[in-house]
Amino acid sequence: RYGTVTGVQTCALPISHPNWVAAAIEVMTQSNASAANIFAENKVIAATDITGFGLARHALNLAQRLGAGGCEIVLERLPLLPGVVTLSEAGVVSSLYDQNRVATPFTVQTKPKTRPKVLVDYAVLFDPQTSGGLLGVFEPLKAQKALAELKESGHNAAIIGQLNKHGSGVKIVHHDDTTTI
Repeated sequence: RYGTVTGVQTCALPISHPNWVAAAIEVMTQSNASAANIFAENKVIAATDITGFGLARHALNLAQRLGAGGCEIVLERLPLLPGVVTLSEAGVVSSLYDQNRVATPFTVQTKPKTRPKVLVDYAVLFDPQTSGGLLGVFEPLKAQKALAELKESGHNAAIIGQLNKHGSGVKIVHHDDTTTI
């Protein structure tokens, strides 16, 4: 389960829609205990909770601890809270956004005509989380099984990318020129 960008939601409390705030509170109060158990049952290779460093920085740290130079994150796969894209497009960022972005080497792979939209969208990867979810590395078949179990137990879960043993930093990928996060 990924926290789905709670930092930008809490920063925007004065302008957020009440339903967006309720969704953020629901995610922040959901325990990671059942997700951690599902991770363990499916032989997670490594895991971390997503906190103030944001998803991209935590993913890179996890990849490097496993001996990979970096990781790849696919934007379309990110499970996001309602309103996050709207707030991001409005320029709402939290206090640690700049620090996280500077501290995390990254590249963006996308089609040229979608690049301006994607540059706004990937900001969510550097958003610090308040009571974020878990990020885990699994063998491919075990990842699929863990994903199904996480969803069945009510977690907003997704397979968002992979380790990159031959690259370095975070490679942010946007595959579809009609879909953005």
